Amino acid sequence: MKKRILSVFLTLTLVIGFIIPFIARADEGITVTYGEESETFLINSNNISDAFSSAFNFCNYTQAEHFDIKVPAGTYTVEYPVTVSSNTTLDLSDVVLINENSNIFKTQSDVKAYNGTHDFKVIGGEFTYVKEYDGTSCLVRMAHAKNIEFNGSVFSNNKNSHHVELAACNNVLFENCTFKNMEGSISNTSGEALQIDILEESQHFALMPEYDGTMNQNITVNKCTFSNLLRGVGTQSAFAGLYHKNIKIINCEFNNILSTAISCTNYINSTISNNKITKCGEGIHFYMMKTDSSLNNMCVISGKGSINKDCSSVISNNTISVSKTAGASTASPIFIYGSNITKDKGVNFPTGNYYVGNIKVTGNTLTSNDVGIRMYDVKKSTIYKNTINGGTKNSGIYVDADCDSNTIEENIIKGFEHGINIKNKSDSNTVLRNQVSSTVKNGVIVQSTCSGNSVSANKITSAGNNGILVDGAKTTSVVANTVTKPKNHGVCLLSAELTKLNKNTINTAGANGIYLDAKTTVKELTSNSISSSKSNGISAYGSISKVSSNTFTSNQWGIYFAPGTKATLYNNTYTSNAKGAGYNAGSTNSYKFSNLSKPSPTLSQKSKTVTVKWKKITNATNYEIYRATKKDGTYTKIKTVSSKTLSYKDAKRTKGKTYYYKVRAVRKMNSITQYSSYSLIKSIKIK
Repeated sequence: MKKRILSVFLTLTLVIGFIIPFIARADEGITVTYGEESETFLINSNNISDAFSSAFNFCNYTQAEHFDIKVPAGTYTVEYPVTVSSNTTLDLSDVVLINENSNIFKTQSDVKAYNGTHDFKVIGGEFTYVKEYDGTSCLVRMAHAKNIEFNGSVFSNNKNSHHVELAACNNVLFENCTFKNMEGSISNTSGEALQIDILEESQHFALMPEYDGTMNQNITVNKCTFSNLLRGVGTQSAFAGLYHKNIKIINCEFNNILSTAISCTNYINSTISNNKITKCGEGIHFYMMKTDSSLNNMCVISGKGSINKDCSSVISNNTISVSKTAGASTASPIFIYGSNITKDKGVNFPTGNYYVGNIKVTGNTLTSNDVGIRMYDVKKSTIYKNTINGGTKNSGIYVDADCDSNTIEENIIKGFEHGINIKNKSDSNTVLRNQVSSTVKNGVIVQSTCSGNSVSANKITSAGNNGILVDGAKTTSVVANTVTKPKNHGVCLLSAELTKLNKNTINTAGANGIYLDAKTTVKELTSNSISSSKSNGISAYGSISKVSSNTFTSNQWGIYFAPGTKATLYNNTYTSNAKGAGYNAGSTNSYKFSNLSKPSPTLSQKSKTVTVKWKKITNATNYEIYRATKKDGTYTKIKTVSSKTLSYKDAKRTKGKTYYYKVRAVRKMNSITQYSSYSLIKSIKIK
């Protein structure tokens, strides 16, 4: 049987122009084992290319289910690229393969989709270039392949290019592998050590006849080490509207990466998790569109693809430390980028909003001397329970360029210029239960052109300027936050529009607890607790529809209203404020104020007329009388009378019916309206 197989193989190889060198002794050549049989192929001196070609061709032309190839320990030169075979396990334990100017291994090229080389596994081995190599190729190049595995292999010594390239592959695993040592400088053409690429005829993967838009899927990089490289692992280029699926980069270590450790371009249903990234220029990039400076990396296949609305991807539990280097524009542990491409961009692919949708960034520990998490055109995503430590620049979480409907929740942020920064038409985001401390300027800032954002239940400590700054933003709510020891204001509102400013606790502000400028409007300012402000509890220059149930303790004035301020006050609590409860600095008539006392009405009846009486309330300018037909029913205001009138006759009541009344005092001065609490409800039955 062995002789018949060998005879057939010799005939085939002679036809294609080569002779198989072989020898019977396994320790002097490459041994191919299949079933109970084996063949050995002579290694010509230290050049192993011919022996590899012979062995892989033998596997291709021999009818067997699987082949195991063993290479003797040693260092070998590979002079030309070798096409590997399917259904093969290659054992390169204690083997070093050196190439001078091209690939060591590549896959079958005359195929479509995932129909090329399959079920190929490499165990161990080091793939490397000679020191003089000029960096024009990569060590391993695989496309249109499936079920590929490298376990424990080492890839080293390239210049400005990749160690390994994949394109149009399905089910590939790199596990316990090492990628190291890459020379060169960062540019748009310098590559990841392990590149997950696309097939595009004019730019990517030459000599692959089928440029059919097949994307990578089910690629796993697990427990690998990347060190001393220009970039680590991932994808720079993309087709507009086509996506890599189920990419997993997990449990890896990245050290001393000049640029980006992990670059994810057009990934969906993917996981970047439990990686350790140190001494890198950038951490993890996640793109649905490239930045303007690198739009040339975006390609198009006519008639294929559509814009993805749901990334369904996770970046979790990574530990990332980056540092902005000389000449670099940023240093981001995590950078998430989408963009709305319009015709005026002048690019050669369909216009549309290529935003990042439904990505979860959680459990990461991030350190940067620049920005923490950068977000552009990110929608319906979650930034949850990350710990972010920074220096004195940029923002812990930077939300820019149409980031909408995201949840930023339970992150711990220390340092930076701003803790959380929302700007540039970013709407309806929820900033919830974050802990922000020791910022140079603001704990949370929401800027102009933004609307509908909610800042709730955050704890902000020792902000270098304001705890929360809303600067020009509209329909914002600021609720149930705790702000302690801001250098300036607890909450600062500039040309802002707030729906709710409620239930916040502000302690020891360096200026005011809450500050509103003249162009600010607030609908509700209720149930806040403001204490120990160096200036006032509230300093208001704008307009507040409702100021109610707030507690002011140990400030200067509890509330200070500037001339022209419009506000409506209901009962607040004032305790130990140095200058007093409140002050209205009117343009012509300034005055101090505190709560109006609550009236105590009495009722009497004559015929069908009810008389409501009360005693004078100090500082009241009016009284309002309300009536209902049920104690817990709807009360209608039936009359407003001047301060000189202390009674009201309510005539033509119905005999046998019971009526309920309550009264409150009103003070109207300048543009301020102040109300007392309602009196106790009184009732009377008409006889």
